[in-house]
Amino acid sequence: MRVFPTSRSLAVLVLLGGGAVTGCGSEASPAMPSDPDGALEPPPPPPPPPPGVDAGLPGMDTGTRPPPGEDVPGSRADAVAPGNDAPRPSTDGCVAPMGVDPAGLPSCCEVGMARCVPESFVPASLASQFATCMGGRCVPDPIVRAGASFMARRCMSLGMAEGRCLSLCIPEVQTNRALLPMDVCASDERCVPCVNPLTGRPSGACDAREVCPDAGAPPPPPTDGGATPPPPPTDGGAAPRTDGGVAPPPADAGGAPMCPYTGPPLLNPDMFPPCCLQGGAHCLPMALVPPEQAASLARCAGGYCVPDDFIRTAGRFVPTTCMSLGGAEGRCLSVCVPQVAAQMSRLPQSTCAANQRCAPCFDPFTGMPTSACRQSCDPGPTRPPVVFPRCCSGRGRCVPTSAVPAASRMSLERRDCTMDYLCVPEENLDPAFAGPMCRGTLRLLGRPYTGVCVSTCTRLGVIGTLTLERGTCTPDHVCAPCVNPLDGRPTGAPGC
Repeated sequence: MRVFPTSRSLAVLVLLGGGAVTGCGSEASPAMPSDPDGALEPPPPPPPPPPGVDAGLPGMDTGTRPPPGEDVPGSRADAVAPGNDAPRPSTDGCVAPMGVDPAGLPSCCEVGMARCVPESFVPASLASQFATCMGGRCVPDPIVRAGASFMARRCMSLGMAEGRCLSLCIPEVQTNRALLPMDVCASDERCVPCVNPLTGRPSGACDAREVCPDAGAPPPPPTDGGATPPPPPTDGGAAPRTDGGVAPPPADAGGAPMCPYTGPPLLNPDMFPPCCLQGGAHCLPMALVPPEQAASLARCAGGYCVPDDFIRTAGRFVPTTCMSLGGAEGRCLSVCVPQVAAQMSRLPQSTCAANQRCAPCFDPFTGMPTSACRQSCDPGPTRPPVVFPRCCSGRGRCVPTSAVPAASRMSLERRDCTMDYLCVPEENLDPAFAGPMCRGTLRLLGRPYTGVCVSTCTRLGVIGTLTLERGTCTPDHVCAPCVNPLDGRPTGAPGC
């Protein structure tokens, strides 16, 4: 009875997109794992190309994004092939938007089209986004071909949110391929959302970048003088912005994602195999569940069994309020969570779904918080703890009869508890309790026997009171036989 859910949150951790490839003079997304400070330094000018190669891999910027509604090509039609003039540095250290023909470079990816580009031609600030290969980095063909003018194709990603088609040859895209839809992308690409549904911040996949000016020419001034700010989004979602980025979902005053989340599912539970006989949970891959949450979840093939409500909302979910033991405030939690499943027969269903039970906000025996009402962004309980009163001279607790297993009710008495409560000895509050073995002698028959020590707060009956003795037990206990001496049947004493 003392075990209740202790997990602070069942949030699901997924690294989506990581960060977009960027060029000089650009600002990287704060969601990029390799750049926690949220800013990428402009790459230095590339060195002269090696013999036989006339054009490097400059910048690899995402390019200037077209107006909303127009399709975004996967590569530039006038890409520069080997043999053309080498990229020309500009006064700010950038290079002109020129690419190379991938056919001149060795292949390096088993799940898509990518080429091994010499390390010296990949900006240091971008290198960590690509897999290593012999002497360089494995860069997807469209990026190699387009260079700094590369612009990924627009697509619909998780929760029908805007995204960009990125190659499976990029390690983070490959890691999350089971989560990311293909939509209109090529077979070796997946649609990475512009906004990370778990954090509400840009993923970096859709960040707009300004292509570096050729030969040091200054960039053209803004037509409006730069004084007109972009209009705010009116639909409350990930609305396009005039600067080519994507506005994140609604956030609070501190910039945190709105919680609880009430939009379309951010992750579809049906993408994963079911994992619970009672239903309402699916098996999330191990890599997508934070270690601090994994301990509270059941294992399943290759991952952990996570309730669907938390998968749909990426952890931004507040369980329904309900009435738990003794009328205490509680939350509806899935019986697929092991700590709830262990109490399934004792916790009331209340107003919860059939595959949920109402876990109390406070431990009814100690008054300490159980964290059942601190999941995700739950503001916490609104009512004080309900603590079960003591009984039997302080050696037991008054427990609702409905929370006592039916097989144990005949062994207990109400004593000084109110109606619909039974007095349960303190040691028996633990479902795993087993009394120590003992030896005694039946008073009326003089027959020795072995048994277990049982609290005198239990119902001994007239025969038990007259025939049983303390034996080798501690005070306030009697030695109860494991076998009824009159009919030879098991007595069911705990510990036999």
